[in-house]
Amino acid sequence: VVSDTLDIQDKLKAPDLYEMLIQHMVYHEGIGLSANQIGIPFKVFSMMVNNKDVICCFNPKIIKESDEQVIFSEGCLSFPQLF
Repeated sequence: VVSDTLDIQDKLKAPDLYEMLIQHMVYHEGIGLSANQIGIPFKVFSMMVNNKDVICCFNPKIIKESDEQVIFSEGCLSFPQLF
């Protein structure tokens, strides 16, 4: 359960969390990783875009949805042996 919102203005936490998420994701050969997957209770995730660039999203919100569907393989770093 994620209950804490990370204050993006917190200069001490955001850069460290950014680096930690990306390092864990790349090390485990993932394409995305949420902070709560590695025991950090903040609303932050990292993800690979365009198969090369990595971004981190802090306090994300869904602001739009679509009926379009895309089919692709999916895995999860929380269950590494299942994919």
